[in-house]
Amino acid sequence: MGRMGFSKSIKSIVGYIWQSPSNKGQKLYRLFLAAVWQIYKRLVGLPIISRLDNGYKFILEPNSTNSTGNIYVKTYEAEYIYFFEKACCKRRVDP
Repeated sequence: MGRMGFSKSIKSIVGYIWQSPSNKGQKLYRLFLAAVWQIYKRLVGLPIISRLDNGYKFILEPNSTNSTGNIYVKTYEAEYIYFFEKACCKRRVDP
């Protein structure tokens, strides 16, 4: 990946983290986690166990985009989760 591609990738990741509705009040923390995760997965590369906000444990695999998504945002694919909760549960969900 060239310098322009790397720069574009970083900008895309930061934008994704910053704009995610579930990161409200945690944007800088999530940027920090993203940086640490990128370093960890490149240097160590072993899976780790994380606890999600709902209490479930999740195995973070360094080569998995789902793992990366769970590091970058508090609620992975929040727009779909919020839609589902609102449509199915008939309750107001605030990100």
